[in-house]
Amino acid sequence: MYVFGLVALVLAAGMVVLFAMLGELSARVGPGSAPQVESSVWVLTDVALGGVPSALPAGLSGLNGLDRLDRRGPSMLLVLSTQCRTCTSVGEQLRDNPDLADPATIGVVVTTGEASQGAAFIQRYNLGSIPNHIDLDGAWMRTQFGVNFSPTALVFRDGVLVSALGFTSVPALRAAVLDAAERVITGDEPVAARG
Repeated sequence: MYVFGLVALVLAAGMVVLFAMLGELSARVGPGSAPQVESSVWVLTDVALGGVPSALPAGLSGLNGLDRLDRRGPSMLLVLSTQCRTCTSVGEQLRDNPDLADPATIGVVVTTGEASQGAAFIQRYNLGSIPNHIDLDGAWMRTQFGVNFSPTALVFRDGVLVSALGFTSVPALRAAVLDAAERVITGDEPVAARG
């Protein structure tokens, strides 16, 4: 009899925890529609910082700072995947706010299993006006820079990968990159963090 009571108590506690978790999930997602975009940016550490691309895909050739001889300033490659929900949100942000993507400083690499899916992604989010590359199975990103995560922002200066960031919001990403650049210029950034 005591065993049955104990089992019933454990099951009741489990149900309370389950409903609490569902309530928390519901509060984060919101009523009914699309999830809200978090504005977070974080540093990725398991990439090849200091890496230099051995071969640059033709679609990215117009981007500032990817070539070692190009001293026009930093550039950013956004690595997106056709299978990533957050990448879809990033694509929507770029499509709905074209001023976020200056073709001289921001390019897009779309990782995908099929070239046609990558081309459809670029077309759906109007990314054809900025330098872009369709990376089949993510092979170029993986072999050149060790990137296995999307969305990722890779920041280059003079052809060298100086920073890798995970992100969910393009405006938050731009603000973080501009803030970091300002700290390096003013000398407020520690030398070790300068790459």
